[in-house]
Amino acid sequence: MEEKKEMFLFYVSKNRAVLLPENFMLNHEMAMLRKIIHNNALTQKLKLLEEPKHS
Repeated sequence: MEEKKEMFLFYVSKNRAVLLPENFMLNHEMAMLRKIIHNNALTQKLKLLEEPKHS
């Protein structure tokens, strides 16, 4: 699992990934997805971006 600036990449094998564009979800949905991934990932190979700070 890796998060880039404009998309999430879910690796299903060494050379294949499912791409999920950032504009596919709303901000609160992306925050929920990050939380779900963080709480349930079976690997330490996570590369999630920081959540934007709300002022």
